[in-house]
Amino acid sequence: MPPSTLTPRFLRLVLLLVAIVLVPTQARPSDETTTAAVSSSPPSCLGSPLLCNVPYNLVTLAGTHASHAVRKDEDSLGTQDKDIKQQLADGIRALYLEVYPSPADSSTAELCFMSCATNDGGTLAATLQVITDFLNAEATEMLTIVVSNPGEVATEVITKEFKAQGLDTIAYVGPALGNWPTVSSLLANGKRIVVFGDKSVASLPSWMANYETMTQYTQLVVPPDDKWPMGRINYLDGKVPFFINYHLRWTNATVDGAVRPVPYAAEAAITNSWDLVSHIVDLRNNNFIWPHLVAVDFYDVPGCKLFDMVRNFNGVPIPGNQPSNFYPITNKAHTKVKSVAAPTTAGIGTLGLTLALLVIVSLFTYRI
Repeated sequence: MPPSTLTPRFLRLVLLLVAIVLVPTQARPSDETTTAAVSSSPPSCLGSPLLCNVPYNLVTLAGTHASHAVRKDEDSLGTQDKDIKQQLADGIRALYLEVYPSPADSSTAELCFMSCATNDGGTLAATLQVITDFLNAEATEMLTIVVSNPGEVATEVITKEFKAQGLDTIAYVGPALGNWPTVSSLLANGKRIVVFGDKSVASLPSWMANYETMTQYTQLVVPPDDKWPMGRINYLDGKVPFFINYHLRWTNATVDGAVRPVPYAAEAAITNSWDLVSHIVDLRNNNFIWPHLVAVDFYDVPGCKLFDMVRNFNGVPIPGNQPSNFYPITNKAHTKVKSVAAPTTAGIGTLGLTLALLVIVSLFTYRI
């Protein structure tokens, strides 16, 4: 047909035909591309893809205080009712270890609470083996470990046990001020743990972070005092990278012939429920501090809010709950996970959609 004979009606029919052919390329990707989009999933870090791009010091971890001090029964002294292996399986990601000389061999390290006669949690070596096994099985997890040395064990004895498991090679020490690398960056570089040594650990090795210069912390409460103290809250003007919230309520009891504060197991269900929520929210509202580690005694008591609070602070939805948070994230460098869209063919779908719009306009302007 000569060009001069092309009528507007014919041109509109051609445009309509082109649009019908091209528009589905946007709406109906091939089976191959759809499968690829559905099967691919965002990486997970510390149990959620939402945490991969967050600086490690801004991630809030669920922790246990004196993690190794498991009670033998309800009448014995201790801080936990489940061992460290079960704690890790339940979601605990921060451990607090107290080191003493072994009663059997003073040249080896034991994990005890108050004294090895009061609560002996076994050797440091055995616990580090449990930690190593967990990290080997869970490639996207990290742990924070706080080492206290009330038994004044020689530092080389402590470090020997860490090195025996190769944990010194996967430990990371970041800057004393400001944010640390993101979780995904640390994982990609084979760094799986952060180990803090407090002032009782003399001559810290290079792979152990200094608890005294990198952390602030809250203190425990002993009745009748019901106010949660803020502890060393203003150290270095709040610029240290890590804040540790010890949410502990103890009571006085006679231990080894002396009156001493001990874990208040009878109050644990109250302490670890809304008291915990109130403590952390007050900490956030009054001091603008996000805790890196929230450590409690008896984390497994009914009604404990530890894991829910940690998810809220991390911006991770609570399973079975609405995907909104009780407490909004305002200062964490979260990068939300973007939905994965199926690819189109070189933008043809967009072109088809444009042509379709032109046809619709034409149809309303002229009748075919």
